[in-house]
This record gives sequence, C-alpha cells and structure tokens, in this order.
Amino acid sequence: MTSAFAKAGRRATTLLVLAMSSLLAAACEEPEFTDEACEESSYCKENGTCSATAEGDSCEATSDSQCRKSTFCEKLGECAAAKGECVVGDTYSCQQTDSCKRHGRCNYNAEIACWGTCSTYKPTCVCWPAADQDCQQSLACTNQIEGLTPYCCLSTAPNGCPICAGC
Repeated sequence: MTSAFAKAGRRATTLLVLAMSSLLAAACEEPEFTDEACEESSYCKENGTCSATAEGDSCEATSDSQCRKSTFCEKLGECAAAKGECVVGDTYSCQQTDSCKRHGRCNYNAEIACWGTCSTYKPTCVCWPAADQDCQQSLACTNQIEGLTPYCCLSTAPNGCPICAGC
C-alpha cells in the first residue's frame, strides 16, 4: 500500500519534470524577431537594423530615418537604407564621414569608382569633393592635421578622380 506522502511526492516530481522540460524547450527555440524586439535591440541603436524581416528571422534597416539615428551613421556615414542594411548612399551620408571632415570628400557620386575593386557603399569609393569649398572646410586645408601640407583647392587626380590638392 502506497502512502499519501509517497503519491504526493511522485506527483510533485512529475510536475517539476514537466515544468523543467517546458523551460528547456522554450530556451532552445530560435529567438522570435519582431519589429518591437528589433527596435529595442542594441543593433538598432548601433547599425540601424530596427525592423523585423518578412521571414521573422532577423532584423533589417528599412528606412533612411532608422539609419540616421544609428551610431554607424554618426561615425561611419552609413545613413541610407539599402538591401536591409545601412550604407553610405547619399550626400548626407558622405557629410557624416571622417573622410569629409578630414579631406573634403563630402558629396555622393556612385558613378566614380577610383580605387580599383572598391565596394560600392564604402565612403572612400563614393564620397568626393565637388567644389573648392569642400576642400577649404576640411581639416587638411585648415592645418588641423599635423605634418600635412594644406590642400585647399579642388583638383583632378591622374586617374581622373576629384581630389583636394594644394592651390
């Protein structure tokens, strides 16, 4: 004859095993990507991927406004949404880059590919000076880069690309 205490103990053990199984199953499931979860993620703040993909398997950038709020826009000029990510894709993007501040490469022009096998969305491939003013406001012109001879005028490199040069 089984005591009431023994039955209660087996029932508690069974309930505990079922509860633990449920918790383990939930922990092993793939994370669910929702717009809300993406918006609250560190990736949204860092690289602008703030919306869930249609498949719900990751987060992606769907608008320039998402990208422009990101750290990558502020630091790298990746301020335009393209193919689910933030990239250097317009003049605003170029104006955020270190290349603009230091060397006057502040205007977007994807048709100029001067550095060989350049990736389309890299600032060194698509951001160029467009006028003397771009060069004149750069750190390279205003003697704020130590050891560099100032270059303040728009010129053309031997490969035909626009550059800032000495006047």
